[in-house]
Amino acid sequence: MPYVDYLAIQAAVSKDSVAFFSRQNNANPKTMGYLLSHIHQRIRNRPDTLESILFGAEDQKFRDSRLIGFMVNEIKSRTTA
Repeated sequence: MPYVDYLAIQAAVSKDSVAFFSRQNNANPKTMGYLLSHIHQRIRNRPDTLESILFGAEDQKFRDSRLIGFMVNEIKSRTTA
């Protein structure tokens, strides 16, 4: 099941799923702490927002580090700290 489809049936976004998605998309290991603390905190109760962001990234055909960067920037701009 693609990750965006998985998000569609979730009530919350788990740290494990963010970690899995990040590793699958070759996130820099040095950024994993930031992704799993700050970024996860902003979207943990917003799987719909993350799903929307990832659909946007798919449309633009982002992969790997560009996908992770796009995701982080969009989460920051669409959510409050």
